[in-house]
Amino acid sequence: MQQMSQRAPVLVRIPDDLLFERQKKLRPEPTGFYYIPVYHFVRAPRHFEDLDLLKYRCLAIWLDCGALICFSGSSFNRDDKRTLSLKIEYDGDPKYELECVIYGESNEALAEAATFLCSLKEKGDSTRTRLELYAGFEYDTQYALDFRAFRPEQLAQILEANPQRHYDFRMGNWSPEQSVILATRPFPLNLTLAQSEETNRGWVFQDGGTAFIDALEQRATSFGFLTINFPRNLMPFSRNNLIRLFQLDVVLDKLTMCALDPELVLLPFSAKVKALQYEVDAKHISPHAFHSLNIVTKDLDLRLYLDKYHEDWDGRLIAFLNRVAALGDFQRLGLSMNYRWDFEDGDEPFIEEPNYSRARVRAFVDALTRTIRANPTLTCVDLSEMNWKVELCPHMKSLFKALERHPSMRILSVREYPTNMKNLRQDVRDRYAAPLEELLLHNENISVFDTFEERCFIFNSTKIAEIYQNRFYRGSERLVKECIFVRPMLMGTALVQRASKNFRRTACLLSDHTDILCQLFKNATEQEEQRMQAPSRPKVSTQIIAKRRESHQTPYVKRATRTQPSRASKKRTQYGK
Repeated sequence: MQQMSQRAPVLVRIPDDLLFERQKKLRPEPTGFYYIPVYHFVRAPRHFEDLDLLKYRCLAIWLDCGALICFSGSSFNRDDKRTLSLKIEYDGDPKYELECVIYGESNEALAEAATFLCSLKEKGDSTRTRLELYAGFEYDTQYALDFRAFRPEQLAQILEANPQRHYDFRMGNWSPEQSVILATRPFPLNLTLAQSEETNRGWVFQDGGTAFIDALEQRATSFGFLTINFPRNLMPFSRNNLIRLFQLDVVLDKLTMCALDPELVLLPFSAKVKALQYEVDAKHISPHAFHSLNIVTKDLDLRLYLDKYHEDWDGRLIAFLNRVAALGDFQRLGLSMNYRWDFEDGDEPFIEEPNYSRARVRAFVDALTRTIRANPTLTCVDLSEMNWKVELCPHMKSLFKALERHPSMRILSVREYPTNMKNLRQDVRDRYAAPLEELLLHNENISVFDTFEERCFIFNSTKIAEIYQNRFYRGSERLVKECIFVRPMLMGTALVQRASKNFRRTACLLSDHTDILCQLFKNATEQEEQRMQAPSRPKVSTQIIAKRRESHQTPYVKRATRTQPSRASKKRTQYGK
């Protein structure tokens, strides 16, 4: 019976002629010939997947709290209705990609409907899911959601339903009580605070972020990932609270920070975070500022943005790389340079671009190679976001030379490499294939990726294909140190699934984990001995079996009859209040 209820539909359509006036009032006006169909729940969904939205495509769901959740292009015609917009995206699975507008009779109804939808648990991995809450396209503040309608316990319910989900909040005038909920969850969060792209209303702290920072200072465990992305004139944190944020003592696993005012531009480098991704406007930082810069993190992704006033792109990058080389203890380094169109103070986009001569690019690559050699613990260098005008390909041979004998390097990411460009002539690809092949032959631990996260590969090269497959052997060796407690389970799984048809892989796996092999044989032998020594079960007579059956029989009870009201009398009341 329980299985039949699980297979029953969650949603049932309400006929148009049976809609109540309150439901018709919330339903958006049609953009075509038909109104969007309205459904209601016949049973409460337990998981997000129970909605099965791909089956319906275009629908509105009525909730008894006085709200209508619309999944349709026509639903974005808000007219004079009070609305809230949200988006749930999942990387690679269309079942999780939806954008909807919630229409409500009141702010409280909108908050309750959003809490219901956002609190549905996901059956699968929620680490790749992003929930975005934003203001939408409405410009009339009369119908904008008053974010104070969200009670603190509702926000906690949303966050705790899927704690590994990426939460992207782009609206709300947050009270101190609400902001404390964000900072005091017992689990790490992946939180983005950003400006809404559709309207000039974004995230606002009523107290300038004081309660949020106060709560973070009291945390004994990691907060997780925090992304702050606002224009400088709309920053929700006060200047003092930004300084306090950068002085937190190892609370954040990763901080992603937007560009700051000139007087604060150097502070994020001193933040005690495990990883830092930071956007910097070139006009606000000089090359000399890097000479004695205090950089605390060992995982840094610096994104430099130019405008028309600064053509010295290489001077700043080289000065930064020289400082990283002097520190010599980095584990991961990301570096990019791009343009930012800044229309403040009436500026117009520049016409003349910086000089990207081969000599200037060569000087940048030389500084990068010195930095790589000076940081023996560096495991990853990411150049995939570098502007396409910085042509690195002619200088990759010298960069590969610096990586050939590097003890820790595992990943090099570049924007592109000619071996992956099928539209190039074969002789051009061959010219760039030789340095890549030489690098991989000297250092089998390295993988070179392009901006699409695809390995830079040499076509028709069996040597490179074999080297890239050696990940199995390198991973097998790392298990001895990195996965001590789960090594028996991982070794058994790899032996059966990944190495069963490959003699070299089987031999490598067994040679690296001989102790685990002996342990598996020992456990199997002990289990077999226990099975052989186990006493046989005593036989039970047929008379004893008959008595047991009689003791479990229940007397016959006549089922009572009851009368049912007519179906017609219930027809109007089942679709709403």
